[in-house]
Amino acid sequence: MNHSIKRFYATLILVTILAISLAQIPTVYSAATVDPQEVLVFLKDVVNIDMTKYKAILIGTVSSYPPELGGLAQVAGKYTLEFEDSKLDVLFKFRNGTLCWCLIDVLKGSPHYVQPLSADIREDSKDILQRYRTFTGDAEVERIRNMLDMVDATRNATEISDNVKLEVSINSFSSSLNWKYTFNGADYSGISISFRNGSFYAFRDDRSYYTIGGTEVNVSREEAINLALKRAENFSWTIDGVEVRDFNIVKERIDTKLLTRSREPLKLYPYWLLTLPLDDLYPGLVYGIQVTIWADTSEIIDCQTLVFGGEVPFDLQPTQQVEGTAPLVDTAITAVTVATTIAVAIAIITIKKKRK
Repeated sequence: MNHSIKRFYATLILVTILAISLAQIPTVYSAATVDPQEVLVFLKDVVNIDMTKYKAILIGTVSSYPPELGGLAQVAGKYTLEFEDSKLDVLFKFRNGTLCWCLIDVLKGSPHYVQPLSADIREDSKDILQRYRTFTGDAEVERIRNMLDMVDATRNATEISDNVKLEVSINSFSSSLNWKYTFNGADYSGISISFRNGSFYAFRDDRSYYTIGGTEVNVSREEAINLALKRAENFSWTIDGVEVRDFNIVKERIDTKLLTRSREPLKLYPYWLLTLPLDDLYPGLVYGIQVTIWADTSEIIDCQTLVFGGEVPFDLQPTQQVEGTAPLVDTAITAVTVATTIAVAIAIITIKKKRK
């Protein structure tokens, strides 16, 4: 094996490691366990893309088993849709055998729809959800759809009805509508639709694999803060063999969030996420301490440092956070991860074919 080939393989290995670290999942490159053609049906029947105009090219799929799914398979992939004046990249994810996420990146021109969008995201979302109900046969979608009559979709707004919360999020990048089941101030699974530059951008539905494990919040915010401060009293970290125990917490700046996460695989429970800011930058570039506490049992889940330039803590990772990171963040990071991982998988497959 000559030096150029060795360098190529070394580079490929590094890119593979980068892709896996971005996804933070044990990735297995294998044949898809789902039918990617369902994505094209979704684009036609739900998003209302005029698929008669496009040539659909499946770039590839990647199978993996994210730890938060408790052993369930995830299949991520990418299509490219091409027409004379339009080119679209379609990223997608299947979880538990169900299409749960789809994003359209417009590379050229604009998408061709069977019927043009109205530029009113409320009406366009109503149409999408009506078609989605037909596509899935899920009657619950109608209740979610009816909540659109309760909000002004031209500005940021929040409306709660019968344990379902609808949030309208408008920013310079996209306009999003997010429905989540909510109990005692904690948000669970739901549906989200996003639009960008007057076109459909992304869709997500995690209800098919996440269920509600518990809704009781027996720990108040004040109790959670006291538990976190008590835990921090005995907390330390080690840098270059030196243990750091002497630090000061700025108590008046403590931040708290009531979120949900899996305690049993795919069953969500409420927990408190507390950020304890420090008064200075301590050894290891530590600027704060993060404590997570189950809101029903008061059991401390974890206590860790917050570091400048370090890895994003588990509870701040958008793809891990069911409670409602805006779809903009989730879809943007997931899009990069999916695209990078698929590219690596295809490169590996190509090399294997050339060596035969």
